[in-house]
Amino acid sequence: MKENNIEIKGLYHNHSKYSKLGHGKNTIEEMLIKAKNLGLSQFAITDHAPKHLFGIRKKNIQKARFEIDQFNKNYYSLQLKNQQTYTSQDNEVLNENSQNIEFVNKDDSQRCFGLLGLECNLLGFDGKCDFPEDLGHLFDIRLLGFHLAGKFTFNNFFNMVVKQVVFKKLDIEKNTDAYISAIKKYKIDIVTHPNEHIQVNIKRLAEACAQNNCYLEINERHFRYQKQDIEECLKTNVKFIVSSDAHSIQQIDKLNKVFEKIKEFNIPLERIANFDKFPDFRNKYKTEKIGNIKNNNQNRKQYIEENEL
Repeated sequence: MKENNIEIKGLYHNHSKYSKLGHGKNTIEEMLIKAKNLGLSQFAITDHAPKHLFGIRKKNIQKARFEIDQFNKNYYSLQLKNQQTYTSQDNEVLNENSQNIEFVNKDDSQRCFGLLGLECNLLGFDGKCDFPEDLGHLFDIRLLGFHLAGKFTFNNFFNMVVKQVVFKKLDIEKNTDAYISAIKKYKIDIVTHPNEHIQVNIKRLAEACAQNNCYLEINERHFRYQKQDIEECLKTNVKFIVSSDAHSIQQIDKLNKVFEKIKEFNIPLERIANFDKFPDFRNKYKTEKIGNIKNNNQNRKQYIEENEL
């Protein structure tokens, strides 16, 4: 997808109808087809995690995975330049070799590969979030943000929301510690809209992201950086990722504010992970429980069979 003479290779923060109560407007297939028609090479569906007012129901996570795999299977085959061929489920291969993948479309020259992610909710100063670890093998990427509609415990709601959002008694360092703990514990790939609702020490957060291969998001709908924030980030090795945070097919290519702020704040284009290249999501999936692609796919098939998807 071309914007301002820059090729945006993929967008990795988007919602479907599985974000309930009408939060997302379109089906996964509708979102992916629109992304394909816009010329995107990768497109992720990242509905809100279960402990959010609009969060995806756990029973629908397996369905979402199946729908994305079916889209990839129906439209594309993936071939690496070493002539090995992988199925659409081999997402670890995709992310480790994204620069070397040739997309072969069964229909036309356009190409787009669907990914499944989750926008998790930061729920406590200890870094707790609502990532469903029992279903972790179903996801390609993991996002983390702070949302007022998260399902907090009473104490966490009082300390993180009431004190800070209502009474403006900020706990900037505690907030930052919470993000950093979650990034490390849950192997987060993208921190969404930092400084949304609660403030962080942006330089510390950026340093932690750089050290843990996590991107800071530049969000079209929720841009919360000041110029000084960007200046502090640029002192670190952190990289950014731009997102439209689309909740409908009409919003996918809406990135006007993103480009305005990139120019206004002098953000080097080479620091943006999805401009003219693919992000490198290296830090995911390698857990003791799920150690390789074969196990990953076997678990997906098991969930599909058990739930008659």
